[in-house]
Amino acid sequence: MNNQGTLYVPRESWVHRADPRVKLLLVAALWAVLLLRQSLEITLAVLLLLHALYLAARLPREKIGFIWKAFLPMLILIPLLWSLFSGVGAPLHWLGFLRLYPLGVLRGVMLALRLVSMAFALFLWLFTTEPGIMLVGLVKLKIPYAWVLVFSMALHYIPAVQALYRSVSE
Repeated sequence: MNNQGTLYVPRESWVHRADPRVKLLLVAALWAVLLLRQSLEITLAVLLLLHALYLAARLPREKIGFIWKAFLPMLILIPLLWSLFSGVGAPLHWLGFLRLYPLGVLRGVMLALRLVSMAFALFLWLFTTEPGIMLVGLVKLKIPYAWVLVFSMALHYIPAVQALYRSVSE
């Protein structure tokens, strides 16, 4: 199948061969763990598991780098803003009226890493599932056809917007 205009990366791996509904269940389970357990250890374990799955799927390292690069501003801004507005504990640094709080930085880092982990989980599903098979799997889950069509169209335009962004930035 031609994968132009999709996020799918064709490879021969057990991750690619897995049923799209199973992969979607994995995404949902990981999201539930990340949302219900606010622990740095669990977040790092999930992130490590996802990186292992990316390697098992033989996805190009550029795909992993793409996700880290896309979320880099969030990885910087969330801890900074969380620290500025948390006001918990003794301030780490005074800069005029701005105060950085260490506990706020830690909580911000945990939140940012949880969001990045959630993105890695979702992109694993998108990178390893052919669009047609993905849509059939969604229909088999009894998701209304109109929703599946909207989802399909949205997925189709992500690479187009990426290409437009790349050409404008160059």
